[in-house]
Amino acid sequence: MIDINHIQIKQSGETVCLTWEGTSNVRLFLNGIPCFIQNSNSYQTETLPLFEPLSFELIDSDSKTRIVTALVSSTDDLFWNRKMTVLIQQNHVVRLLWGEIPEVSHYTIFQDGHRLGQTTIPEWQGTIDPEQFTRFEIRVLRPISRKSMPFARIIETFARVTNQIKQEQDREREFEQFVLYFSLYPLSASHTKISSYRLRVLTFIAPPILMNPNPFSPHRYFEGDARQYSPFSKEYRTFTEVLTCSGETTHQLSKQANPTRSFDARHQLYREDVASTQRVYLSHQSPTRYTLHHSVGNPLVVSPNIDYEITVTHRSNLWRIAGTHLQSPHHEVYLDEGDDCFETIHQAHDLGLSFLGDPLPSCHWLHVTNQ
Repeated sequence: MIDINHIQIKQSGETVCLTWEGTSNVRLFLNGIPCFIQNSNSYQTETLPLFEPLSFELIDSDSKTRIVTALVSSTDDLFWNRKMTVLIQQNHVVRLLWGEIPEVSHYTIFQDGHRLGQTTIPEWQGTIDPEQFTRFEIRVLRPISRKSMPFARIIETFARVTNQIKQEQDREREFEQFVLYFSLYPLSASHTKISSYRLRVLTFIAPPILMNPNPFSPHRYFEGDARQYSPFSKEYRTFTEVLTCSGETTHQLSKQANPTRSFDARHQLYREDVASTQRVYLSHQSPTRYTLHHSVGNPLVVSPNIDYEITVTHRSNLWRIAGTHLQSPHHEVYLDEGDDCFETIHQAHDLGLSFLGDPLPSCHWLHVTNQ
């Protein structure tokens, strides 16, 4: 049997080298295509596209081992597009590996919402029921007071003042957030060909009314959306959806901003307007990839924009979706694989309007699957 603890995968330029230990009589498949193995325990790929999911299968007489990864780029804007992640699955055993995050002491692991523990190395091994859906989350909070963030001392002071003004110690305001999602589907599940899929991204303000952090502004309050997470809500700050149809090289972008309303000190409507969505657009489009850019401002006052960026890559039933956003307002990302059933990809709560703008700490997230 192949020893998953001794499987290694390394990137060299735009190629991947896979090595393993175990039985010598092994068959190897890359994205379902048989590979010729010159050496009994290693394989070097040809040049491959960046970020596109790769699926290796190592099969011997005793086991089938699935390895999912992707090439990354040291020059990409998104954090997780610069760090390689690897998912290794053999029957009920799963091994997760990810690129080290500088300036952190430990990583916290969750399985199906339950906290499993912590690890000081960028690796975790656990068990699953291979016939059940399982979702792992690796979460990290990196203190902004360290050298990992520009203007760290200014940001740290700002966070502490904000906490004092709000008379609460929300320690998350002093941290940059990193989240990894590994969604593992039953390997025996049927693979239906997807003719189209939709990525839906919404930003919203949870309270019905929100106080302006600027006490000197005539816009004393802003109307919120008065809701919790939902892919179907009609209440939002911005709504963005990307539709991809099989075989097409371009993707259809839909975008919408709801009206922004402000109120005076007597809670009377002061002004109303709709923000421009001109700076919501797609780039790097191909049949298997695109990058979604989003920057939408407040049409009533001068303030930082709601900025996020998401790169989506897919191959057959494999997904790799990487994103980054500031920690205000609430963000939610969903995926519909053609059946009008939206799977939750990422959700992040709001730390307050005062955290809407660079260089305040962001949330960096990545979603990968095993299919």
